[in-house]
Amino acid sequence: MSCKARRFIAFFAAMAFATAFSGCRNPFLPSADIQVDSINFLGDFSELQEMPVFAATTDLNIYQVKVSFWLRNKIDVKITSVNIFYTDLAGNPVTVYATTGGRTMKLQSRLYAPTNYDATTRTTPDITLLALDRRVFDALLDPTLTPKYILCTMTFRGEDDNGYDVKLSTQFTIKGYNF
Repeated sequence: MSCKARRFIAFFAAMAFATAFSGCRNPFLPSADIQVDSINFLGDFSELQEMPVFAATTDLNIYQVKVSFWLRNKIDVKITSVNIFYTDLAGNPVTVYATTGGRTMKLQSRLYAPTNYDATTRTTPDITLLALDRRVFDALLDPTLTPKYILCTMTFRGEDDNGYDVKLSTQFTIKGYNF
């Protein structure tokens, strides 16, 4: 066996060893081991595809969403921020948050790795967010926004306990009724 072949085998053996002991299924992209499991209205257990918003709404606190995550590795993750960006269906920014690149909030949420590692194990650390505030509601009231759909993109950022950056994105639509 040539020297190059031995180096090649040693390299892959070292990578397999590092992967096995780091607890990460994909050491080159740790966020591949974490995914957003579901987005639900607060108090409603149906998965959110479209958030209905009514023009007669006075209490915007009812538009909170609960985001659940699924960790598929042995490493805990700390979520430190979320950025919420609002666009129309064509991808054009529609709220006053367009100039700042979206609405960013600092978080201190810890996602704990499961203790049972079968394929069906999911963690249930939830993050509750107010997806619709007064500025987004006012954008729905804008007569130039037709149809009354806003695409809400949430991007969560943080790092795992091994120090790797984690970035997760998900999106859903906000639909205005009776505007």
